[in-house]
Amino acid sequence: MGYNPSVNKKSDLLPVHTVTLYEAMLYCNKLSERKGYKPVYTFKNELWDATNTELYEADVTRDKTANGYRLPTSAEWEYAAKGGPDNENQPYYYAGSNDLDEVGWYRENSIVGEEPVLHVVGLKKPNSLGIYDMSGNVEEYTGEWLLQLGYISDAEETDPWGPEKPRDEDRLVFSRGGCFSTYDTNCSNSNARLLGAHIKTDMGYPGGDIWFGNIGFRVVRSLK
Repeated sequence: MGYNPSVNKKSDLLPVHTVTLYEAMLYCNKLSERKGYKPVYTFKNELWDATNTELYEADVTRDKTANGYRLPTSAEWEYAAKGGPDNENQPYYYAGSNDLDEVGWYRENSIVGEEPVLHVVGLKKPNSLGIYDMSGNVEEYTGEWLLQLGYISDAEETDPWGPEKPRDEDRLVFSRGGCFSTYDTNCSNSNARLLGAHIKTDMGYPGGDIWFGNIGFRVVRSLK
């Protein structure tokens, strides 16, 4: 990417955070190109920062036939957090355990000094798929726009990609997993939150004073 937007850069093993949804999607495209896959996302009407480095906003279309990397749907994220095909045999509340202290960082166990802080990846137990930190540490974007109030993504393997474009100018998208500074219930497998896709600051738009250091992402790729 050529830059690291994270507020905390103390270790290369910290998850990248303080990213917009569009930066996460742009990362997916660049990773696809590096690996020789077809990129999923196409951007138009981009809004960049003053240095033309950080992508704050864009109109995005998705190529569902592409074999490149992308953000998971909300249901794909939940399916992976629950352990995939093992989820019926291991119905855990969090990703890999009913005890959040075993698998995730949240406000009660991530305090260093007087404040909860971000931790490097892989210090807690993985879930049954070998995936770390799906509960806690950084909240993770999905690629699924909000359709309407009360809308809940179907928690199935075959979940569709959701709406093709944001519902309105708020550009709300689902996020999952909770973070190091939140309560334990927010880190459950089934909990979902709504974020503005361009949320870098407390104003939800470039120019705010408080940067959100608890929002990150992980990527998936469709196998066909």
